[in-house]
Amino acid sequence: MAKPSAKTDVAAVPTLDQAATLLAEKGVDKGLWAHSALVAIVAVRLAAALQRAGVELDMNAVAAGGLLHDIAKGSPKHAHAGAHLLEEAGYDGIVEIVARHTEFIVAADAPVSEAEAVYLADKLVRGDNIVLLESRFEHATTRFAGDPKALAAVTRRRAQAIFSLERMARAIGASPEEVAQTPSGHPLENALGAMKDAMPDPALVNQQTAEADLDREEP
Repeated sequence: MAKPSAKTDVAAVPTLDQAATLLAEKGVDKGLWAHSALVAIVAVRLAAALQRAGVELDMNAVAAGGLLHDIAKGSPKHAHAGAHLLEEAGYDGIVEIVARHTEFIVAADAPVSEAEAVYLADKLVRGDNIVLLESRFEHATTRFAGDPKALAAVTRRRAQAIFSLERMARAIGASPEEVAQTPSGHPLENALGAMKDAMPDPALVNQQTAEADLDREEP
């Protein structure tokens, strides 16, 4: 069983409403809104399974971090750009979650953390669909087949993701891919499910499709 992670500072974690407001003010579109909400839902499912296995996690940080992981999508090195944005906003409790959601290097004996739950959730979601890990990377491999440098990055990230998937499977005692597909019944998942289908104030949100942005994957 993995060791408990250190709890994040509750005061530095935005509520779901605060997170939704940040996304709306950033002008996210429908597709990115749906993707962000689904990653948060899957992250909560994984974190709830980890909690049942005895791993101590801050569920509010998992939910908010999942919802805001792509807040800077479209910017160069968007994970670090998003982390910087949230640090400036005073939400230090989810900065690491957002900063590490594209690449996650961790020792085999390190505790499973909130950041790892969101990281793996993002790898199990493409667009607004829950997918198998290999399916996610098959798409990226095909997309960057003609770019050796990008393809090397995809290969490296695939290895990181498999390592994390296996670590979490041992911690949970079940397949994270199956957990991702199964509702947890956690109140935060229920709240995120309602938010997924209810965009914020349309006056603040770009209504165009997110397909172009979501396809601009970093390798």
